[in-house]
Amino acid sequence: MASAPDLSSSPALRVSVGRFRLGGYAMAIDAACALAAMAVAYVVRFGVRDAWHFLQVGWPVLIGIVALQIASAAALGLYRPSSQAMWPLRLVPAP
Repeated sequence: MASAPDLSSSPALRVSVGRFRLGGYAMAIDAACALAAMAVAYVVRFGVRDAWHFLQVGWPVLIGIVALQIASAAALGLYRPSSQAMWPLRLVPAP
């Protein structure tokens, strides 16, 4: 059976994972995860049809909450290289 080719040395496929922990990339990933988590929570709680209704009505509030969480994490410096030892704090919801 043929094995898969080793692409680990391909320069086109080398991606620095570290850059996704800093700045805009990290903020975008955190925001997307927060929005997805809220959508899944509403679907699990209310079902697809009712969840869609609640998400449509509450969309501005949901965006505001996620924006405040990202802004508070940025204000605490969690997206700077010097604060990477504290990255698990991004998993804790803002008070």
